[in-house]
Amino acid sequence: MNWNVNLNQDTYKDIPEYVISSLERYIEHRTPPGSFVAAILENDLFTAIGRADTESLKALKGIVTLIHCHVRGDCWGNKENVKDWLKGS
Repeated sequence: MNWNVNLNQDTYKDIPEYVISSLERYIEHRTPPGSFVAAILENDLFTAIGRADTESLKALKGIVTLIHCHVRGDCWGNKENVKDWLKGS
């Protein structure tokens, strides 16, 4: 991960590696994430909870905190931002 974040902090330690990898691909290569990560990026937590597996649901607070604190704001927050990010806009 190229972000300046310590993923071993208590806040982030439960985030599954596959979620971290999905976020990295999305941010660094504009690769569409899976439906769970996409729902979080689109700020649709009701849908995210419905799509989460047990591990991801346990880590939801950490995932949201990670995105909020360490991911540039123009690539998340609503469906349009995510769509524009994936298009390279």
